[in-house]
Amino acid sequence: MRFYPDALGCTGAFALFSANIYSTRAVWYVNSVTGVDAGTTPSNLESPFASLPYAVTVCGNGDFIVLAAEHDETLVNVVDIPPGVILIGAGGTSTMPEATLRVGEGGGITTNYFGMIANIYFAESLCTVPWAWGMGPDVRYINCYFECGAWDTGAVMYWQDDPTYAGYVVNCTFKATSAGCNVAMLSENRDRFVHMTNVTFDGGTVGFVGPAFLNQTTSITMLHGWNISLLNGADMVIMAESSGFVHVTTATGGARVDW
Repeated sequence: MRFYPDALGCTGAFALFSANIYSTRAVWYVNSVTGVDAGTTPSNLESPFASLPYAVTVCGNGDFIVLAAEHDETLVNVVDIPPGVILIGAGGTSTMPEATLRVGEGGGITTNYFGMIANIYFAESLCTVPWAWGMGPDVRYINCYFECGAWDTGAVMYWQDDPTYAGYVVNCTFKATSAGCNVAMLSENRDRFVHMTNVTFDGGTVGFVGPAFLNQTTSITMLHGWNISLLNGADMVIMAESSGFVHVTTATGGARVDW
């Protein structure tokens, strides 16, 4: 067992940077500005890796991967986060992360079995297919900010492939930043539990081509949407067969829930 009295040695608004941590798992640090992709032992703040894909190849299930606040990386291939791994970005505020990931054409990120991605700023992508995947049981996106741009003609976040477990999105914002984004979040073939808390869908000045949240193909058995903001015409479309609730606290620009 390892004890991290300095909360992983980083600062930022995310809770893991403000409390003592007891863990049996290793911590891997990544900094695109100062890092070098070399070695197979856990890195540290002074000697980080340079890229997320490299850290993923050497980390173990359940480890921490910490992106420095100044980290800015473009993913040109799909990065498959191993089961149970917690990927978090340092720095930022309670509403705007600082560590930045961009997705190039052919790139993307998937979260598997009990994994978590937190406090990451996802800048506009160059990918025409969904690139933020939630796969496996109990995966979580927490305190992330997603720019939804012209290349996102499919969807940004995609819940699919495991119809029996839960997916969680907490304290996240999806904002249309350039014309052409079709859907921010798409739920297909996940018929058990989709949980959203404190999630904002924002059409910005350009709007979404389709609904910001779209449930199609397979109904959701338990849809929980708590404290949802639908801004600037960002709609939600949910299959009539789905069950649960959506608690919308703010709706502007004619935004609506079609259920």
